[in-house]
Amino acid sequence: KLETGAIEIDEGHTDIAALSQRFVRQLAQVLDARMAGMELILEEDEAHIAAIDEESAENLMWRLFASLGGGCGAGETLEAHLTSSSEVVSLSCDLPMQLLGEDDHFAVDARPLGTAINPGIFGAGFALRLARAEARASGGDLVRKKEVITLTLPTAKAGSRNLKSDCAASES
Repeated sequence: KLETGAIEIDEGHTDIAALSQRFVRQLAQVLDARMAGMELILEEDEAHIAAIDEESAENLMWRLFASLGGGCGAGETLEAHLTSSSEVVSLSCDLPMQLLGEDDHFAVDARPLGTAINPGIFGAGFALRLARAEARASGGDLVRKKEVITLTLPTAKAGSRNLKSDCAASES
């Protein structure tokens, strides 16, 4: 329904840095037992505020973090970089070994390596497809390039998806 536009993502303002830090801390509680983890590296000087409502951002990002963290094997540490420009907030993360060998990680039926991290009942591929559809519905995207998956969302500074129509309405 997201892909066809039957359902839309609400606009808002969400601090993607705070949300990412919270999820990395949550995953650490489980991944530490495997001597695995995620390291979040962010540009401290930048605001990482995306033009997406908090609930939608939380759902989208949990699917992404749970899919990646759930695929971490023993001793594996994923590195995630959060950057922002005037137009997009971008979160790039290493893919776990479990997903690296897959040609199409959006179709993979990979299940979490443990039971404590769950991206959804249909596995990582479905969760990542849904996260991609949510990102696209909010004006962003979720793409894989080699060993990295990157989520982009429009910044709140860049304006809403309806900025042009809002401006036109206020001018008339």
